[in-house]
Order: sequence, then C-alpha cells, then structure tokens
Amino acid sequence: MFTAMLAVHSALRWLALAALAAGCLRAVYAWRRGAAFARYDGALRTAAVQLLQLQMVVGYVLYFYSPLVRLFWRDPAAALGQISVWFFGALHITLMTLAVIAATSGEALAKRVPDDRARFARFAAASGIALGLILIAIPWPFSPLATRPLLRGIF
Repeated sequence: MFTAMLAVHSALRWLALAALAAGCLRAVYAWRRGAAFARYDGALRTAAVQLLQLQMVVGYVLYFYSPLVRLFWRDPAAALGQISVWFFGALHITLMTLAVIAATSGEALAKRVPDDRARFARFAAASGIALGLILIAIPWPFSPLATRPLLRGIF
C-alpha cells in the first residue's frame, strides 16, 4: 500500500504543481492585461487549489509512515545533524503546508472581490507565494538538503 501511495503522490504532485503554475500565470497575464474574469478562470483557480489540498492529504499520510520522519521525531535534536532527516521531518512539511494555506487563502480572498483586476491580482500574489514555497520545498535531485528521484515510486 505504501508503494501505491508513493506512486499516487508522485503523479499528483506534478499535476498539482502544473495546475498551480497555470493558474498563477493566467492570473498574472489577466491582471496585467486587465482581462475580464471568465468561468474558466474560476475553474482553473479552484482546480489548482483543490489539487494542492488533495496532495497535502496524501502527503500527510506518507509523512506519518515515513522512516525518516520517525527517525526525526525519535530525536529531533540529533536530526539537526542529519540534513536529510531534518529536511523531511520539519522543513518540507512546514513549507508545503504554508504553500497550501497561501493558495487556499488567496483563492478565498479572490472570490470576495467584485473587481476582476483585483481578483486576478490577489490570486496571482497568493499563488506566486505558494509556488515559490513549493519550489523551495521539493527535494530536487540537485538539492544540497535532500535528494529524491523526480518520479519516485513509479519507476
């Protein structure tokens, strides 16, 4: 079951990241052009945030089953000396949670604004912050903090 969850997690994370990037780029483009808010924009924004929220749920399940996280919680002070354990035990989950909070609050704030330009600006700012946090928190293969394959659990 754990391997299946890793496969779902790996595929879902790229889908969520792509949806958030598309929503952010669309919001920036529409805001700068002064475009009218269309049904498509609301659907893209909602899909991006819902995919992020689903990814967060799957990520939390994997977090509590991870051997690195268990090692971290067994002795957090010692984990500071092991950068990979500290990254997955504390930094990764914190940054990803903050990213989902930023995107979710940005969507909620954008819904409440009657002005289309302000609606796009709010979601662009929030999704940009979320996107930045996610890109920092991904365990890229070239990262000095932790390395993982980009499609873990599938190949």
